[in-house]
Amino acid sequence: MNFKELLLGTPEEQRAQRVVNRLSGRIKLAPSQREDLGRSKKITRKLFLRRTGLAGASLLVSGLGINLALPRSKPKEADVQAYYPELDSEVKNKGTFQTQNLGRNIDWYNFTDARFDQDAAAKVYSFFELISATQSRGRLITNQGHEIDYTIAAHKTWPLKIFIVPEAAREPSWVDKKDNEGAYTLLADQKQINLTVVKLVNPLRSSSSISKFFKTPEEWINHGAIVGAAQATFFSLAPSSKDQQDVQEAFCNSIAFAVYARSADFDYQKYSKFTAGFDMQLSSDRAQMIRFDEEAYGRIPKFPAIIRK
Repeated sequence: MNFKELLLGTPEEQRAQRVVNRLSGRIKLAPSQREDLGRSKKITRKLFLRRTGLAGASLLVSGLGINLALPRSKPKEADVQAYYPELDSEVKNKGTFQTQNLGRNIDWYNFTDARFDQDAAAKVYSFFELISATQSRGRLITNQGHEIDYTIAAHKTWPLKIFIVPEAAREPSWVDKKDNEGAYTLLADQKQINLTVVKLVNPLRSSSSISKFFKTPEEWINHGAIVGAAQATFFSLAPSSKDQQDVQEAFCNSIAFAVYARSADFDYQKYSKFTAGFDMQLSSDRAQMIRFDEEAYGRIPKFPAIIRK
């Protein structure tokens, strides 16, 4: 019996208390109800005696100058309170890692039983920083024929916070879509902070169209973590804000999938087949996933999993 059950009662005792509360004031009871009430009173008697004993013990130790304070829930971490107050879970692991190229300090908070490998995360973020420094250019052509010339640069090196949360966790207030994609990133220019949430979502329950390519929750989770790293590192430059948003989504999702596929030992033929079969949803159009050529794909390092269940 844990401390909570000691105070509030076991599930059986709590049920018995509800029965007593419901039936005690009635004048007429069916035979089965009388039997249930008598049995429930015997069960709740144990809870009453236990609570009385605890109260007596509390008075006794108080007289001896001993503080028998009931355990309180831990206060929320400052970053959680500031950026994700909707989160009710307690932090199970946390840490900070630094990227190799831009020297970003990235704080992470893990609210799950899964293992977050900060060394693997640092390698992925550092690799994306190298690419962002090249100021690469490209052209995105949507399914409706709209052509967007873009440049990919490095995002401002503001503080970054990562939250790894259970699937049932409430969405942060800054998320404007609730479709269980598995990862969200906020590039908050006004607050000068970047926030990433990785949700341990089963791909079979995700509404994201790309989730069908992943067979296990671990595969889907790691892809989401890589997407978050890309969103927090790259910044797209395009003719309009709408174009910029579309390029940001398309490029980050495309390079994240390439890194995931390379790390999962997809050969180039298998990688090409996957990218050819997936259209990305943009703000008001769709576009095929950006496919990197065989030489560029072969130069992507193979990274260990960032999150392991």
